[in-house]
Amino acid sequence: MSDQPTYDELAQRVAELEAALRDNHGLTSGEQGPEGTGLSALTDELQFRHILDHAAAVIFIKNISGQYIFVNQRFKDLHDVTDEAFGVITDDDLFLPAVADQFRENDRHVLEAGQPVEFEEKVPYEDGTHTVLSIKFPLFNNEGQPIAVGGIASDINDRKNLENALQRNEERYKMAQRMGRVGNWEYDLNTAHFWGSDEAKRLYGFAPDSADFTVEEVENRIPERDRVHQALVELIEEDTPYDLQFDIRPARGAPYRIIHSIAEVQRDENGAPLKVVGVIQDVTEKVEAEKEKRELEKQLLHAQKLEAIGTLAGGIAHDFNNFLSVILGNVSLALDQLPTGHEISDRLEAVTTAINRAQGLTRQLLTFAKGGAPILVSRNINTIIQKASVFSSAGARSSCDFALEDNLWNAEVDAHQLDQVISNLVINANQAMPDGGRIFISTTNEEVTSGIELPLDPGRYIGIGIRDEGSGIRPEDLPQIFDPYFTTKPTGSGLGLATSFSIIKRHGGLITVESQTQGGTLFKIYLPATEHAPQAESSAPEQEHRSSGRILVLDDQQDILDMLERMLQMMGYTTIQTTRGSEAIEIFRREKQANRDFDAVFLDLTIPGDKGGAEVMQELLRIDPRVVGVVSSGYSNDTAMARFKDFGFAAVLPKPFTRSDLARILERIEPGPEN
Repeated sequence: MSDQPTYDELAQRVAELEAALRDNHGLTSGEQGPEGTGLSALTDELQFRHILDHAAAVIFIKNISGQYIFVNQRFKDLHDVTDEAFGVITDDDLFLPAVADQFRENDRHVLEAGQPVEFEEKVPYEDGTHTVLSIKFPLFNNEGQPIAVGGIASDINDRKNLENALQRNEERYKMAQRMGRVGNWEYDLNTAHFWGSDEAKRLYGFAPDSADFTVEEVENRIPERDRVHQALVELIEEDTPYDLQFDIRPARGAPYRIIHSIAEVQRDENGAPLKVVGVIQDVTEKVEAEKEKRELEKQLLHAQKLEAIGTLAGGIAHDFNNFLSVILGNVSLALDQLPTGHEISDRLEAVTTAINRAQGLTRQLLTFAKGGAPILVSRNINTIIQKASVFSSAGARSSCDFALEDNLWNAEVDAHQLDQVISNLVINANQAMPDGGRIFISTTNEEVTSGIELPLDPGRYIGIGIRDEGSGIRPEDLPQIFDPYFTTKPTGSGLGLATSFSIIKRHGGLITVESQTQGGTLFKIYLPATEHAPQAESSAPEQEHRSSGRILVLDDQQDILDMLERMLQMMGYTTIQTTRGSEAIEIFRREKQANRDFDAVFLDLTIPGDKGGAEVMQELLRIDPRVVGVVSSGYSNDTAMARFKDFGFAAVLPKPFTRSDLARILERIEPGPEN
């Protein structure tokens, strides 16, 4: 501290300088100043003062009481301080209390430290608060005691603003890398060390604050390190950027997919490679999204294929059922007119059997069409399952083992369609065990919650399980088994499982499959349960229906109209028929105005080029709300067949039908004696 001027010495020199400047002795070069002060000394002081006053920094000295005893011109200009204020003013006179307190605290710290200390201080200027870099240092007396604080303060506001802007940009850059899950890296070919941004380190499986890491440490996280190394060698030799996609295996957690890109190779003046720079990006979500997109596209294509097949199948089924209706109806008429035991009766019965089998084929086709909606009736399905299973296993080498829930909930099902599903699955199970085996068939009550891994709404369901002991389904075939016309059997049509899938879906249910090669196959069906009591099936023997009345018949096929007219006439009815829906409305209105009511109207649902049965029924209800309507169709293109009552109909008569089917409908809709 002896090398530093004491406070007294500095004060004396400043006083002498100030006195000389004020009195202006007129000394010239070579003359002596007052009290023996040489011109050279005065010149040194003037030069010292000149330097201080022209410095860009603020320079000051404060005594131990905090009074300013020396400031340069820069200080005076900034704070409008006059020479007379020296030794009097303090920080409280120049600054706000909070600023003055901070300055005093910093001064105290310097005096206690006994050495220079650097501070960043906030100083109010005319254009706002500036950041100032202050280097404060203590001044000592002859005894080495601190008696003053000197300081040099430089305005670093512009630099600080630039640093803050750079820091904000760096934070934005880091945030962009985090959001994009992308980082940049550099690989030093001489030291074999990697440098990575925070996100690059994270993606390589290292902590963001970790030091640079070696290529060996990076390769330990990359299962495909040989492929990456080969690509790097080829890049250096051919100078061609590359993109590689592979998995990163972090020290903790599951692997994730990244794209590893090399942007360029940096070389020295002789072309030797020095450094490789590139980018790493996490594309796990993108890859998963692409997989999901491909799966959705596959499902959409599957749905479009089913819809196209359904449209075709529905049209074929509609026309085919019309033909079957004519054949079956006329055969039933012929049988009714033949005496019992007639030799031709057996042949007509064989025709009826063949037609019923053909009707089963049309039912399969209808399930692909929009008109394949089930006609739902509340049932206890155990009986349906037992009958269908036993019938489908007749003549097979396998046997059915039943484990049916005694208190099984009821379900609203189309008995014919559910019979078809069970038959298809049991037949498949039999074919999977050509040498025989057991088919395990079970029913259970199932509670589906939101947490269960099934694409079903929460609620109560009936579970149906059908399991065989066969050779199982190959894993590569499992995703396609419900596709129409897909089959692994040389004689199969590929419609059985596709039909079953469509039927269960239309019932609001789900069908799943589990299979292991040589381990058998399990099909599981879920059907929504209902609170409605099961509808009892009549077991009374059929009786010949005889009555009288007037019936209006609408159908687009004249041969069906003729057949239906003959059936109704044999039962005692008279009919008026038409092939056009608009004409049916006019006939009904005309007869109503003449007080000639119809006891019933039979309306075909589909009338090409004219109003169909559902629209006609609405018009007839406006004319007479008491009209009794029966809807009939070989193919329903809406829900009128399944929910006929919602459309104002009293009954439904699917095609093809026999005279006995027609008689049962008439028995049900005809008013009783009490009416």
